[in-house]
Formats: sequence, C-alpha cells, structure tokens
Amino acid sequence: MDDMLFIGLVAVLLQGAQCLEIEASSYVAQEGDDVSIKCTLNNYTEDDFVLWEKKFRNETLVLGNNTLLNTNLNFPDLGKYSIRSSTRDVGGSVAVDYILDIRDVKLEDSGEIGCSSSTSRVSLNFTVSVPIESDDLYFSTMNSTNENEFIEFIDGDTVDIAQLNGWVFLCETFENYPSPEMEIRLNGVPLATVKTEECYAFSTGFEGPVCDTTIETLSPLSEEQLLRMRDIDCIARAPLQQQPASISVKSSNEAPFIHCEENVVSLPSYSDEFTLTCHVNGTPPFEVIEWSWLMKEGGPRVALRPGQQKGHYGVTSEQNKDGGIRTQLSITRGFPQTFRNYSVFASNHFASDEASVLVEVDPDHPFTSSAFANIPQMIAVFMSMFISSTWRP
Repeated sequence: MDDMLFIGLVAVLLQGAQCLEIEASSYVAQEGDDVSIKCTLNNYTEDDFVLWEKKFRNETLVLGNNTLLNTNLNFPDLGKYSIRSSTRDVGGSVAVDYILDIRDVKLEDSGEIGCSSSTSRVSLNFTVSVPIESDDLYFSTMNSTNENEFIEFIDGDTVDIAQLNGWVFLCETFENYPSPEMEIRLNGVPLATVKTEECYAFSTGFEGPVCDTTIETLSPLSEEQLLRMRDIDCIARAPLQQQPASISVKSSNEAPFIHCEENVVSLPSYSDEFTLTCHVNGTPPFEVIEWSWLMKEGGPRVALRPGQQKGHYGVTSEQNKDGGIRTQLSITRGFPQTFRNYSVFASNHFASDEASVLVEVDPDHPFTSSAFANIPQMIAVFMSMFISSTWRP
C-alpha cells in the first residue's frame, strides 16, 4: 500500500512539473524580416511568470514580463518589439505560448535571446543576416613577395595579365555576421583559397560579434592560367541572400578561346553541302585562324585560312555578336572521304588555342533521300562500266 502511494505521488509531481521550452537553439533571419520567437510554458498556473531577456554586451537586459514590454530600454526603435500570448489545453494541463515579435529586424537586434521562469531558463542565438552589396566588397591583388605592392579593383576593371605574374588575389568583406560564403573565380571556376576571420563586438552594442572576412588564393596564378584568363571575380553571399554580390575584372590580354557549335556532326554517307561553325573569342587581332585536316591516314595535311578555297572546301570568317570571330568550313558535298576529324587553330600575339570537329556517318540515316533518288542512275553507270570492262568484240 505504501509503495502504491509513493508511485502515485511521484506521478502527480511529474505531471505538475513546470517545463519551459523554446522553439530552437538558433535562429537566422534576413535584415528587414518580421520575426516571431515562441517560448512555451507547460503546466502553467496563475502564479507563474516568464521573463524575456537579451544579452547586451556583458549584461543581461529584461525585455519584458509575460506580455508586458519593458519601456525603459534604450533601444533605437523599441516600438518594433511586442509580446503576446495564447493558451492551450494539453492533456488536462495548461500550456501558454509567449511570443516575442520583432518587426523589420536589423543587425543590432542580433544576440542571445532567452526566456526564464522560476524554475528554468532557455535561450536561442538570434542572428540577423545582412545582405552583402558589391560596395561592401574589397577585391585586390598583391605581390606575393612584397605586401606593399598591391592593386585594388573596381567592378568592370580591365587588367594587363603581365602585371599579375607572381601576385595573389584577395577578396574581403567587413562587419558581417555570420560569416558569408566567399569565392574567387577564374573564368567561372572557383580557385583554391584560404579563409581568415577577425571578429569583435560591434559599436552599437549587441552581444553577437561582427567579423571581417578575407579569402586569399593559395598561390599566384600559373602562366597557363594567366594566358587563358578571361575574367576573375570576387563573390560573396550572406546566409539567406538570393543573389550574391560580386566584383568582376576582365583581362585586357585575353588568350584565344575556340568554341565550336558542334564537336561531333553526324551526316548521311552522301549528303548535300554542310558547314562546320566555330567561334574564336579573345583579344584581337588574331594572327592566324586556320582549318586543317589529313587527306588520308598518314597522308599530307591540308590547311585553309579565311577566304581560301580548295576543291569542295572553303573557309570564311566574320565578326560575331560577342566581338569575336565566327569562322566556318563549308563542304559542298558529303562523300566518304569527308568523314574525318577537322581541326581549327587560332592565335593572337601571346597565346593560341585549338579545337576539333568530328564528322561521322549517321548510323540511323546512312543515306539521304536524294541518294536513293539517284540509285537508278548510279546502277546504270555501274553497269555500263562493268560491261565496258568485260565485253570483248
């Protein structure tokens, strides 16, 4: 009997135990958002209360009691803070949800926000992510052997790659928290970098720090990277930010870069005229633009430049919409000997590039309709040749 009484007493005590809960251990919002932070007090009685608190530097400030806001706080805009509550029945006991609302959050609203009762305290780290603008970025290059030699870039700058030999790149942003995602991209491809941060308390006085963040390329660009450099970008994105901020610098000495509209062309065995098209971009003038191919395996190589023609082959070129050159190899008739690999080569005063286009027989359509239309004529020619070679007077 005593054991049953003891078990029943423990059950009553557990059922009546007060429990304070907060919805998360951390919360990240974007600057300008409206935020609601919920703190739930389970097994509520009329004598219970909840204090809302915020860490302010090394002090803890009381934001309010239950739903009553502390109007003595020296906040820049206290009017955007409010506290509300709602009551729920949970299995015969009462739970009260206390909700702290903050409108149009700013960086200074960050910090540790907590709620406490007579028996417990819970808190979360509230962070306001401020979107990064291009004006917030600092993009530069520095002599790897002399830190006093550096060049600062602004968006849209052009740079002579001869200046960059032996130099490293730095992308920096200041007074952000949490730390942004940052990259330095060469021709759209991220480079290997090392990241450093310096964090400190912000002058407006919330507990959460702000950080100055720098990424630096691990080594200077190689000679090949410099020669192929079209553009290099400093990119940063704060948490929750949709479009990143960036500073883009273009090379004033861009190596030729060849892009062919098709790298493999499939055609019927006997086809009409067809054209291979490639685009040459880079810094003009281009000293050489040339198409070439082997007449047969192990045989001589044929080469044609714009304006030249040989047999069924001809090369033309014109400026494309990007300021580069569109070059075309036209072949007036497709026959077995035209199915081969064609190379296109381009060079300017300091670099070159090469690409290729393979012309192959289309396995699904080995013959054109025009070829079928000419079959009777082809048979007649073949028969006449056969008869002339075998007939004896």
